[in-house]
Amino acid sequence: MTGSPRNLLSLSTTITFETADLPEDVVALVDAHLLDLGGTYGDPQAGDLIQCDELHIEHDQGDVEIVVYNRAILLFTTDSEAVRRIHQVCCRLDDIAAATAPGTSVPPS
Repeated sequence: MTGSPRNLLSLSTTITFETADLPEDVVALVDAHLLDLGGTYGDPQAGDLIQCDELHIEHDQGDVEIVVYNRAILLFTTDSEAVRRIHQVCCRLDDIAAATAPGTSVPPS
């Protein structure tokens, strides 16, 4: 699984996680909530593009690509269960990535 948030400051980060490296709760979230949500969410033309989250999930049933433009704004302007699911997983992946950055502690399980 890879995630690639981008913002206006031209900061680009790609993080790759192997299933074995993820806590069971994250694997369960992906399996239960994201495999059927492939596609693009949000509008890159709505104002300045501040955030773009890309999730590429490779699994035995095929690959899923999810792209979300301006996730924070989208959460406030839509009542979409799909966006809430994607947000939940992105937040957990952000937490894991931050916890495994050099100079930090072991990721929470």
